[in-house]
Amino acid sequence: FKPRIVGLILDFIDNDMNFSFDRYGPKGSISKKQFLESRIFTTADDFLGEDLIVGQVRETPFELSELRVREFSAARNRLDYVFRGVFLIGDYKRWDLHGGVLVLPDAYRKYLSRSERAFHLAGGRRVKDNLLPEFEAFFDTYATPDIKIHEVISEDMQRVVLKFRELFLLKNRQKEIYFSIIADKIYLALTQDKDLLEPSLFANNTNFETVVEFYQDIRLLLEMVLDVDVMN
Repeated sequence: FKPRIVGLILDFIDNDMNFSFDRYGPKGSISKKQFLESRIFTTADDFLGEDLIVGQVRETPFELSELRVREFSAARNRLDYVFRGVFLIGDYKRWDLHGGVLVLPDAYRKYLSRSERAFHLAGGRRVKDNLLPEFEAFFDTYATPDIKIHEVISEDMQRVVLKFRELFLLKNRQKEIYFSIIADKIYLALTQDKDLLEPSLFANNTNFETVVEFYQDIRLLLEMVLDVDVMN
C-alpha cells in the first residue's frame, strides 16, 4: 500500500520541470557508511532504512530514504534513537571544495556534542558571519577555514529552511533539520516525530494530511538541493 502512495507523490512532484525521479525501491536504503560520512551523526549501532528514491534536481543527482538509526546507551542499557526521518544525499559538484560545513539545530546541541567535537578535530569552527540573524538564532553553523560561508549557504537556502521550520511550529510538530556539505556531497536530514504513510494511519481520517506532510518533507529537501544546483 505504501509504495503505491509514494509512487503517486513522486509522479506529482515529477510534474515540476526541476525534479525528475529515476528509481524508487521500497526495500532500498541509503547505507550506514553514507549516513556516517555526513559527519552530522557519529554513531549508528542499529541501522534500518527503507523507501529509497533516486533522481535529479535539475543537473544534481540525489538519493534519499527513510532511516531509523539508534545507538546503544550503556548507562540505560537500551537503544536510543539517533535519527528517525528522511535523509538525502546530493552531489554538490564543487570539486574545488576540500573542507566542509556542518549545520546543527541549536535546540539539539546537547545531543550532538560528539558531532561538534569530531568536526572540531577536523578543523571546523563555529561561524556567525554572512548568516541571516534569524537563521543564526536557530542553528549552529561550523566550517573549516577554507570555506566562505556566503558561497556555500545562500540567503535563499537559509530562508527555505526557516520557512519550513515556521510551518512545523504552526502545526506544533517536533521536527528539525540538519545538514552538512562535505567535499563534493551535500547531506540533509529531516527528523520525523511520527511514522509516515504506514498502513495503520490510513484507517482513520488523517490520511490526506499524512500524505501532504510526506510530500512537504520531500519537497523541502529537494528545494534545498535546487538552491545548491542554482549556486553551482
